[in-house]
Amino acid sequence: MISLNEGIEEKPSLAQKLKGKLKAKIVQTSVAKKVMSSEEFKEYEEFRKNMTQFKHDLKDHMHESQNPIIQGSVTLIVNRSEMML
Repeated sequence: MISLNEGIEEKPSLAQKLKGKLKAKIVQTSVAKKVMSSEEFKEYEEFRKNMTQFKHDLKDHMHESQNPIIQGSVTLIVNRSEMML
């Protein structure tokens, strides 16, 4: 079950269930195992990890900034993301 901010729990949809099952089967194939053990895939995973860390650090830096332009941008981004929910 998925817990939302309001405390409402939502069951996974049929599409989400099927996606999870399909992904589990694909990951078990020999081709997927070969790809995941390749050097390129390891580099890709490292890149994703570094990008996630960079985005997290940038977000923290923007929230801590004293620059009014940066603070205005953060406010706009937060307000826009709240509108999309």
